[in-house]
Amino acid sequence: MGKIYFKNFNIYIYIYNASLESDISPDRLKIKTVEPLHKRKKIQHYRPISLLLAFSKILETLMKNRLIVFITKNNILTQA
Repeated sequence: MGKIYFKNFNIYIYIYNASLESDISPDRLKIKTVEPLHKRKKIQHYRPISLLLAFSKILETLMKNRLIVFITKNNILTQA
C-alpha cells in the first residue's frame, strides 16, 4: 500500500510547494464534512466535528510550521 502513495509523491510535493509559494490553496482541499460525534450517554448530546482530507491537514501543518519559523525569526511576538 505504501508504494501507491509514494508513486505520485512528486505530484504532492509540487502541489504543496505551489500552494505555499503562491499563498493559494486548491478549492477542493477546502471542502470538509461535518459529522456529529456522540458526546455523552444521552442521545441529545452531540458535538460537530470537522473531517478534512489528510492532504489538506498536511498542507495546514506545513503552513503553520512556516509561520512559526517566520514569527520566531523576526521576533514578531513578545513573551508575556
